[in-house]
Amino acid sequence: MAVVSLGGACESWALSAKLLPKGVSRVRIFENVGGGDQWFSDSQERQPLGQVGLDKLKAKGIPTAVTNGYSIDNQARYRLGRTDVTLDHGVTDDLSLGLWWPFFSHDTRQSASLSQGAGWSSLGTVQKTTIARAVATLDDTDPKHSSIGDLFIGFKNRVTGTNKDPFRLALGGGVRIPTGHVADPLNADDVSTGDGQWDLGLDTWTDYQLTDRFFIISRPRHDYGLAAHRSAAFPTNAAQAGKQKFQPGMAHHLELVPQYRGSLGKWDFLPEVGLLYDIQNKEKRQSFDTTAGEFSGSMASVAATDWQRWMIKPSMGIRLFQFGIPADIYLSYNHTLTGKNTVDLDLVELRMDFFFNGKED
Repeated sequence: MAVVSLGGACESWALSAKLLPKGVSRVRIFENVGGGDQWFSDSQERQPLGQVGLDKLKAKGIPTAVTNGYSIDNQARYRLGRTDVTLDHGVTDDLSLGLWWPFFSHDTRQSASLSQGAGWSSLGTVQKTTIARAVATLDDTDPKHSSIGDLFIGFKNRVTGTNKDPFRLALGGGVRIPTGHVADPLNADDVSTGDGQWDLGLDTWTDYQLTDRFFIISRPRHDYGLAAHRSAAFPTNAAQAGKQKFQPGMAHHLELVPQYRGSLGKWDFLPEVGLLYDIQNKEKRQSFDTTAGEFSGSMASVAATDWQRWMIKPSMGIRLFQFGIPADIYLSYNHTLTGKNTVDLDLVELRMDFFFNGKED
């Protein structure tokens, strides 16, 4: 469930169509903390996060409740800590190169319990043992992992306007390198911090200045994941794993941000309210050949591997150049409005921009 959080609010090293002047460099540091105890299902219904674990029991043929027999309850909470470090450099006034490298800390805590009814004693010994073991396993399963994510290297080229024009358009893209950790399929407590394959990305940045102080910024992004192989548990024996070919679905990110630039004395304020939309299509996976005992079949789309999320992100930025400090600071709150196959996340984000050899115009 944590994988769907990899493409969050810190998706790229560039946030608008403005470019750094030639020779100017910028280091951006994002800090995100938050989480949630709700989950958006495949039917886009908000439900307790613990239901995900109960659904896994049902998929294994273990009912989570039998009238007068028993009932299984599961409480869960997901927590995310994320640090992103980005670097971009103005090669020319209209071309920048940059890189982005995130670090993730995922933690899902589960607490499962079994309530026995009057009919519990009528169940068979094997059935009672199976149910009790399943509940104990679910209670002990707390997926977590801390590691670097996938490294993104890219460029941004402005095709229309300058930093001082009311309309600017820039195009860019890059490649995401699979430097992140991929979960061990035989370890229920392991969580991925990377996709395990290479991605190609395409970005578009558009800024429109309505007045001297009011701007509208939009940034669509599209990622295409190349096919690769990773370890996967055998459907016939969950204690064994083999190499399975897979390909993630196309991913799309859209960000629309109205921004106001005000000042009060030496203080420059940058309030904004962003609307973010992320969607990824179903993943394709290689089928398992039961005769050969290996993954060797054709790839097919897998249900419930697609996801989407709408978020609202109010922010307040402060420029510190008037105080002799070449930096900007932004404080943001990310709230999930609705989604599908994703955690109902709330995140607090602190962004710090540090400029070298000049500043953004």
